[in-house]
This record gives sequence, C-alpha cells and structure tokens, in this order.
Amino acid sequence: MSDDRFDDFVTVVWRITNIGTDVLEDMHVALFADFDCGPRTRPNYWMDDGTDFVQVPAVTPGFDPPYLDIAYGYDVDGDGGQTPAYLGVMFLDHPIDPAGVTAPTRVGVTTYANFSGDQSFEEGGDPTNDFERYEVMSQQIIEGGMLIPRDIRALAGTGPFSELLPGETMTVTVAFVVGRASRG
Repeated sequence: MSDDRFDDFVTVVWRITNIGTDVLEDMHVALFADFDCGPRTRPNYWMDDGTDFVQVPAVTPGFDPPYLDIAYGYDVDGDGGQTPAYLGVMFLDHPIDPAGVTAPTRVGVTTYANFSGDQSFEEGGDPTNDFERYEVMSQQIIEGGMLIPRDIRALAGTGPFSELLPGETMTVTVAFVVGRASRG
C-alpha cells in the first residue's frame, strides 16, 4: 500500500558503539550535508545553492517531539523549474533526558551551521580535521540560513550525550527528506 504522506524520505539507523576501553564523554552526533542541488548537466550546478533550518510542527497529535527540526538545501534560482525540490536532513530519534543532564531534552537539532565551499575554516569554510568538526558540533548554536547563492554545505548536530561506556551502544535515527515548498 502506498501513502503519499510517507514516501519522500529515507531513514537510517546508526548504532554507535564504543569499541574502546575509555569512557567517551560529552559526545555529539552530526550530519554534514553538501546538498549540491541541480541537474548535473548544468555547468557549476552547485554554485547557486542555499541552505536554511526550519522547525515544522508535527502533523500527528501527541507525536514527540511536537515539532521537527530540518536542515535543508535548495537551488536558489530553481534552474528554470528543473530543480524545484528541497533536500533535508533531520533526527527522528536519539536518547533524551527531560532534565537535560545526560542527553538533550528532546529529539532534534542542537547545532546548525553553514559552510562556504570556497573559504578556509577560519573564514566560514568546511572543518578540515576532527578538532574543527567537534568545535562546530558542540557549539549548540542555531545559525541563520545561507541564502546568498553559492557552493555551500550545512551541519545539523545533536548532543551533548554525557557518556558512552566501553561496549555500550547508542542508537540514533536520521531521515533524509525531499519536498517542494513555495518560495516567498
């Protein structure tokens, strides 16, 4: 049976296991997306993209969380109607702690950041090593969208998770979504 409400996404379940002997502390999990929207037949199709972040009310009453956090990318000029879709990433499930001590208080994004493909990390470009990636993931700041067309990327992160003991596994479910939206 097909249901149009549930056919424009793919879910992925990550099982993150601490295979080491040390306790992992202050963990963050993130999706780094280089959306590159547009037909591959167009020269430099990745140079006119934008990104943003939105919180959408959940459609199902009683659904937790009451709204969904989606980081998304799109082709700013739409390529003459050839690229009308928006591509998004979001968290569907991960450990939570209502007190916010051992995990975020709700399922969702705690850090959203944008990067320009033609700049250094210090000037707003991609993180290039684990230290820079952790620095971005752990900011717990929601940046504004990058709406000026360019070669951009986005990061949606969640955390912190206080610890992951040796041998312990944490499950995180993410979704990659596609949709059309009217442009204001």
